[in-house]
Amino acid sequence: MLNRMPYHVGIADRELRRMGMGMRMGMAMMEDNAVEFWRIGLRKCIPTNAIEFAEMKKVHLEELPNLRSFYLGDMVEWPFLENVIVKNCPNFKKFGLGKINKSQLKSVLMVENEVQIDIDTKVAHLFESSDDELSNITKYNIDDGEELNEKIDNLQPSHFTKLEVLRAKNCHGPILRDFLYILISRSHQLEVINIEQCYSLHYLFHTAKPSEERDGDGIYFTRLKELKLTNIDGMERIWRNDGPETLGLGNLQILHIKDCHFLTHIFCWYPVEKLHQLKELVIESCGAFISVFILIFNDDGSTRNFPLLSKVKFKYLPKFTYFCDGHLEFPSLKYLTIERCPLLTKFTTGHAISIIDGKSFPELNEIVFNNNDNFVCVFSFEALQELKNLKKVSVNHCKELKTIFKVNESCSTPLLQQLHELILSHLPMLTQIINNEISRLYPNLKILQVKQCKSLNWLPVPLTLTNMKISDCEALERIMIIEEEEEGTREKFIFRELKSVSLENLPKLSIVFPSIFKFPSLETLKIANCYATRSFVEDSKAFAESSTTNYFFPNSLLLDKLKEFHMMNMHVEKLWHHGYPSESFCGLENLCLTNNNKLLSVISSSMIMRFKKLRKITLDKCELLTEVFNFEDDDNLDNNIQEILPQLQVIALIELMQLKYVWNKEPQVPLCLNLESLYIVHCGSLKKLFSVSSVKNLGKLKILRLCNCEEIEEIIYSDINEDGKVPIIFPQLECLVLKDLPKLVNFYKKSITLNWPELKTVRVINIPNMKTFSNGTVVTPFLRSIYVTFVKKVWLGSLNHSISYMHHNSELIKMHKTKEEGSEVEKGKEIDQHATSYFV
Repeated sequence: MLNRMPYHVGIADRELRRMGMGMRMGMAMMEDNAVEFWRIGLRKCIPTNAIEFAEMKKVHLEELPNLRSFYLGDMVEWPFLENVIVKNCPNFKKFGLGKINKSQLKSVLMVENEVQIDIDTKVAHLFESSDDELSNITKYNIDDGEELNEKIDNLQPSHFTKLEVLRAKNCHGPILRDFLYILISRSHQLEVINIEQCYSLHYLFHTAKPSEERDGDGIYFTRLKELKLTNIDGMERIWRNDGPETLGLGNLQILHIKDCHFLTHIFCWYPVEKLHQLKELVIESCGAFISVFILIFNDDGSTRNFPLLSKVKFKYLPKFTYFCDGHLEFPSLKYLTIERCPLLTKFTTGHAISIIDGKSFPELNEIVFNNNDNFVCVFSFEALQELKNLKKVSVNHCKELKTIFKVNESCSTPLLQQLHELILSHLPMLTQIINNEISRLYPNLKILQVKQCKSLNWLPVPLTLTNMKISDCEALERIMIIEEEEEGTREKFIFRELKSVSLENLPKLSIVFPSIFKFPSLETLKIANCYATRSFVEDSKAFAESSTTNYFFPNSLLLDKLKEFHMMNMHVEKLWHHGYPSESFCGLENLCLTNNNKLLSVISSSMIMRFKKLRKITLDKCELLTEVFNFEDDDNLDNNIQEILPQLQVIALIELMQLKYVWNKEPQVPLCLNLESLYIVHCGSLKKLFSVSSVKNLGKLKILRLCNCEEIEEIIYSDINEDGKVPIIFPQLECLVLKDLPKLVNFYKKSITLNWPELKTVRVINIPNMKTFSNGTVVTPFLRSIYVTFVKKVWLGSLNHSISYMHHNSELIKMHKTKEEGSEVEKGKEIDQHATSYFV
């Protein structure tokens, strides 16, 4: 008979039967006294579902002047209704008969004062269509306040009754609040609410107590799982009333609030224990926000908890003082972020000395603290003993913080055994990570990053590290290894997993690691501005034997996996010793040295055999460096060596003012056969570059760039091994740049053919003494122009002719350059119509 028959439908059915109008009769007739029956009989019914008269086929209502609707509840449905008569019911409201399937209707008679109303008006007035879009909609997105206002003006009783997801944007003031008020009273299936960039009046949801509006114990949001509010201007409270008799947030899992600048709290009276499904709580950028709960717990020693809450994030809350005033536990919390909350001194029961109470967070995995100026210590000894699952700690921008971990002197228990990542930055008062030099702190740490901790003077590190990055610690003097030592094992320590080490701006650190260590996994080493650092590891024997020479890498060091080595602003005379284990440095791929003002040489013949995988060399601002490769003792090279630096692809030499040679002696074996790019810039003492016999090694060279080398006179020079009849060929060179070379006369001064089969781009700028490119023939089949500025090009049919023209018209070219750089000259205006005809 009924598809759904909750308690209130049962009342209706019994009363119909008592009046002799059981639902099986398929007809309803109502007299004036019946109106009072419906008001009294159904007044106690608080519907949560529509009543459906599944077999009713005819309804006849006549002479009922006070009748406004068939049912005082939310909705009546007539799926098989065929005949309707409504006579002289002047106060009958729109949609008073509920929802109908229009296709089933056979006749409708509606009469007012003996005037019959037309059929379309009758149906539209009496019934709401069951196939209306808004009656069946489950997801609704609104981005226009005017559209929302129109929806409210034309709202039907069944609209939004099946709504599950609401997303609203750009809807303001009373319109938004009225719409939300309508929804929460009818959208009982609502699971997701996402509201952003809207304006509210004081509170967002008009959640008044049920007793103020209707009888019963109804509550709101019983199915709500996700609530996200972003940029709700003017909202001081989320709910008008948040008592447990009003809200039913037992299914709420995600609560995100951001950019709600007037919001002071989330809950006032709602009890913590009813949020038992909450998993994520995120509050960001709420300028007036003080606390999550204002509720003051009874001082009975009881403990409340969030059983499923796993993620909490508080960011940019300048007035945030506490989570709640009482003891809370978070048995499932894994991720905690507190950022820019300057007034926060306690979370729940914590205190200013230690912000975290370990007993309240047994499952905590990750903690991020940022810009919290009142912190003095993050973890107490008691908390450290309880936080057995902590994996990541990040503490940043805490001005008063002096200690991260506080441990009792008598402690012998390993602490923070699961901690894998520790990040500390911008902690100006931090003097120690731990207050006691114990050997059992974070024994499984993998990642250690310390930055801008200018008062820190010693740093404890374990042998389990994979990545270490330390920078801008002005007082740091020593790195202490955390490991229990056995007698006689000091020189056997091994960093088995350490892959990357970066040290920068540590002016007082003299030695990186305070003993002889092995680094079987180290791939990247970067050291910059560590002026006191004399060695990578301590080697007392080596220092005693050679007190006047500083080898950065002592001779017993094994670094067989090292791929990248960067050194900048260091006082190191020599990098390499001659007595390393045979595997050391054989994997090096990228070597970069910058601002090393005592370095005399980079690669000697004793080391060059190791660099079979080297791909790139960058040397920048090494003031005393006179040569890159030293082959003075090349007789000591292995006679079986077939090729030197076989994988080298890029050489970049920049601001080496004393550099005279790339290599000081021609090697007897092929060198750099895979070199693709050669950049030489601001090398003021370099006079020449390649010998004729060495050009044969440059078969893969694609880019050659020479700039600001005041002394260079020729690129290729003659040697005793050259054959004057054989053409010189650069088979793959595509780009040639010659700029600001005041003494350069020729690329090659002898009359021999230069062949450039792939050359496509040439830039020649400010080469005043070059009258012709070469004294011999120059073959460039694909070259069609020479750039003389960044835009202007010259071409007179060949490279030699074009260079000759540029030499004789240097003033014209300077004028073009001035024109290109000066804003006062109109772009494109020709200086000399005849002369500029050669410019492309």
